[in-house]
Amino acid sequence: MCLMLYLGTAKPIPVGSHGLLTITAVAGDRAPALAHGMASPHRYLVGIEGGCSCDFASSMDDVGADGAEHVLGTLAPDRRERSAACVRDLIARLRDLLAAPDVVELFAVWSGDEARLPVRRVRLDLSAIVPERFLLMEGVLLTVGASGPQER
Repeated sequence: MCLMLYLGTAKPIPVGSHGLLTITAVAGDRAPALAHGMASPHRYLVGIEGGCSCDFASSMDDVGADGAEHVLGTLAPDRRERSAACVRDLIARLRDLLAAPDVVELFAVWSGDEARLPVRRVRLDLSAIVPERFLLMEGVLLTVGASGPQER
């Protein structure tokens, strides 16, 4: 099974490649399944180089900030750097999409678990995301916003 990172937006966004990321519109059975947990009407898969989202560092448990440091510390250096590179590309793409008070949703689940309800919802400011310390937690719905005007 693969980790899938879904992006939810209020307005349609362009799909395609953005650095390591490949953003595609969600189709088929996954689209209505994601409506159970994501409020945004437009949903996209954030894959890495056309595939799944497994290159993002993740945890099957909601480990919180302290646990995230521990999980990240167990990764091989090349795996940790690959994840940070993916997060840097994600931040760059979100920066292009967000202007205060816009928000996007990020929801990481295993393939086939798209109908799962979020175990927790967390509001996160885009400027607070540090690529080398960012960990996706399965089932946690992140609402990401920009705190102020973003240059476009």
